[in-house]
Amino acid sequence: MIQYRSYKNLALPYSASHIPNNFSVAYKDGNSFEFSVIHKYGVITGNQEVIADCLKKPWPTSSSVPTGALALSLVIFQSKTFLFDQKPVLIVLTSRGPFISLSGDLEAFPGFALEELAANAEWSMHICVTVLADNLICIGNCQGLVHVLQLENYSREGLTLFQTVHTSPQSRALLLTADKALLAAADSAGKLWTWYLDVKTMVPILKSVPTGVSTLLNAMELTEVFVILGYANGLLRLMCRDTGSVYADINAHGAAITAMAYSWKAQVLMTVGEDSFIQMWAIDEKSDDCKVQHLQQQVAEDMLLCGVQFLNADGSRFGVVGYDRNEILVFKN
Repeated sequence: MIQYRSYKNLALPYSASHIPNNFSVAYKDGNSFEFSVIHKYGVITGNQEVIADCLKKPWPTSSSVPTGALALSLVIFQSKTFLFDQKPVLIVLTSRGPFISLSGDLEAFPGFALEELAANAEWSMHICVTVLADNLICIGNCQGLVHVLQLENYSREGLTLFQTVHTSPQSRALLLTADKALLAAADSAGKLWTWYLDVKTMVPILKSVPTGVSTLLNAMELTEVFVILGYANGLLRLMCRDTGSVYADINAHGAAITAMAYSWKAQVLMTVGEDSFIQMWAIDEKSDDCKVQHLQQQVAEDMLLCGVQFLNADGSRFGVVGYDRNEILVFKN
């Protein structure tokens, strides 16, 4: 049976913000990886050696805090780190629009910048992001729209709109997750949507399927069989990704689930929450009747956990981050 133990702590130059899913990782060969963590005034970036001595800021570096109207929009919603041609790409969603960094400063997405606050500006804000099939950047906004942009080459100019899909009218696209061929979205109306990536278009699969839980959804993951949902009441719900039917409900945490991570190779799911616990689950999807087994739990004492990610492809290492803590706790088996 897989057993994880504490391995080491990686020091960060700044502390993490209290944002669900506040840890994004793209791993390379072996135990090499790139990561991003949101701080109050920017995004901490680094790798397995924690080369992260400055913040990437989606505003002028001459001032740490914007003034005037822009001060009201000083919000970072989510960051996403991934690899394109084995080179790191950082996506940052803010209340001033989505930004992209390609081994340099953050630059606004072409055509998506919000230069000033307007009465309806909040409805155009993109608040969730994922990456589909390695080069399709999916960003969901407060109008229920999901813009799918294709990164054709390693440059800002290589970013073009591939397609726009939508969730429920008058709802927000709350969370996104994806694998090589499937995009899943959960909206603020409590509905689940999925699309299959065809050669040139996104084909709808599940449309407006009720998740059946009224509590705030904080985290979502895909496996080969399931869409896994993590809620603010500590509930873990597994739904079939093909039919939308509920497979299992698990009372996983004593407080809000804040982040999840799944290793496709190890078939292990990690969940973390505000109760300071790291829960580890084995998901056997190869048997006729899928089985979910609790493997292990770890506790990060006095740490309000807000992010978890595997640090390599085989699932032998993972890291967690906590609110107002300037370190990554690394575990290995």
